[in-house]
Amino acid sequence: MPHYIALIHKDSNSCYGVSFPDVPGVIAAGDSIDEAMQQAAEAIEFAAEDWENRDGSKRFPSPRTIDELRADPEFQEDAVDAVIAAVPFRTKAEAAERSMARKVKRQLAADIRASLREARDYFAGKRTKAIVHRVSRGRQQASRPLRQSGRKCAVDVL
Repeated sequence: MPHYIALIHKDSNSCYGVSFPDVPGVIAAGDSIDEAMQQAAEAIEFAAEDWENRDGSKRFPSPRTIDELRADPEFQEDAVDAVIAAVPFRTKAEAAERSMARKVKRQLAADIRASLREARDYFAGKRTKAIVHRVSRGRQQASRPLRQSGRKCAVDVL
């Protein structure tokens, strides 16, 4: 998954602002750094959905590496008082895929729990019948004379 380098700025008495050197015009803001980063990820995904360059092409700008950006004098000037962060870029398809995977995992877990409950209930009834059968069989054997049962002890161990 690609990441876009972001610059986080904060002036006194303002919220945190996030801008992307590789994607001009896309900005985000938040009251905390965490909120600003979440907003930045959403802003870049939203911008990619309906992006159009000045020449009319729909190609979304590809991210540059931090080394490529550091060589850019404009980036050096913009980054003077900024915190540099990497913002993950997910396409709609990736976001939808992750959402679907979470739904499938939840459904699978629910199905497994239901199957386990069914098995527990089913075998609980069988186990009770087996115990009752053993106890009644033990009582029958205990009531017979010892020489007929062929055992040294008349008590049947469960």
